[in-house]
Amino acid sequence: MRVLYFQPSASFGGAERQAAQAIPLLPRHGIEPVPIVGPGREIVDFLDDAGVDEFVFLPDLPRDRKAPRGALRRAALLGGYVRSFFHAVDELANTARVRRCELIFASRPFAWVTAGLVGARLGLPVVWRAGTTFEHWTQPAALGLFARSRPPRAMVYTSAAVERSIGPLVPAPSFVVHNGVDVGRFDGRVVPS
Repeated sequence: MRVLYFQPSASFGGAERQAAQAIPLLPRHGIEPVPIVGPGREIVDFLDDAGVDEFVFLPDLPRDRKAPRGALRRAALLGGYVRSFFHAVDELANTARVRRCELIFASRPFAWVTAGLVGARLGLPVVWRAGTTFEHWTQPAALGLFARSRPPRAMVYTSAAVERSIGPLVPAPSFVVHNGVDVGRFDGRVVPS
């Protein structure tokens, strides 16, 4: 199965680390990932180091660093989302068609909306991954409206707490898949290089 894996992010936090660790392992399970990442470069470096040489990098995706924002910064961020949205929709649709993807896996709300529209356009199932709760009171209402019009085929949550927060808004089967941890990094017998 070929899966378009859309992981937009300017930073390299939990969702990006999980994607960067999972993507190289998916072929062992019969899944051929087609990653689309950006605008941050850290995930690109990690994928390169892991031997993932085929991915799409979108440098013009929104640069949301999740820091406190005033009204001007929020307006600029919204403008960035709108500007990059149409390019991202076109890029996802073209990549999914050319690579003959059978499913779209989307992490983060921007990816959910983008993938939802592309999935509907191409007739592809979409799975959303959620790893955190909302930052602003308007997000649950907007997500609920979008999820009713373009529901994902399934939701993957990183914890039961996130499922309790977002699950009631999304009419889709849900699964809790906890983030993996490389326990070897914490082995006191191993000397870091």
